[in-house]
Amino acid sequence: MAINNGMFNLEFDAIPGGASMDGLIGLSSNAAGAFSDLACAVRFFTNNKIEARNAGTYVSVTNTDYIPKTSYHFKMVVNVALHKYDVYVTPAGGTEVIIGKDYAFRTEQASITTLGNFAITTSICGLTISNVSLSGIASSVYNDFESNAEFEIFPNPLIEAGELTIDFKKNIQKANIEITNLEGKVFYKQLIENASKVNLTTNYLLQKGFYVVRLSDVVNVYNKKLVVK
Repeated sequence: MAINNGMFNLEFDAIPGGASMDGLIGLSSNAAGAFSDLACAVRFFTNNKIEARNAGTYVSVTNTDYIPKTSYHFKMVVNVALHKYDVYVTPAGGTEVIIGKDYAFRTEQASITTLGNFAITTSICGLTISNVSLSGIASSVYNDFESNAEFEIFPNPLIEAGELTIDFKKNIQKANIEITNLEGKVFYKQLIENASKVNLTTNYLLQKGFYVVRLSDVVNVYNKKLVVK
């Protein structure tokens, strides 16, 4: 599996081999040698339920039983930067249900910065996995975009209702300033003319999370990472 440090979707099909099993599918930063190495995980458990890991425990938003030797399609929507993920499952011939929403990475893995390993483990009976795919990968935006930054932002981290100062360190004749999340959704956009600094009262415009502050003109693009807490 490719190493990812941004947002991505992981999808796969799983067939539990029997009832009351303990079958686990998950993601880790490196090769997993123990359950505690898995940051995100779903399981077919001995209580005949499908559950997902949320920080220190396995739970499910929707009470979902599994039937042995039936195919289940899983989708995991993972945000490595925020250490959060969602889990959805669709039984064969059924409709999609949510297992976990904004679940936290396993407690032992709460500070990892990459996910690059797909792991499977089972006891009692077999677990068949197929059709594994990755999509929506945005792996470089968080770690690499600051290499050419030529302006300053403060305070950083910023509180949700705080005032953000963007200091260009020189007079800007004409440029665009944008604030986006890691998926590229634009939360703020302004044309800058003959200014050296911008003060933005966010007033809860930005929720807790990670953002990109981007300054661009006809020639250059400069970026800064922003944390809102």
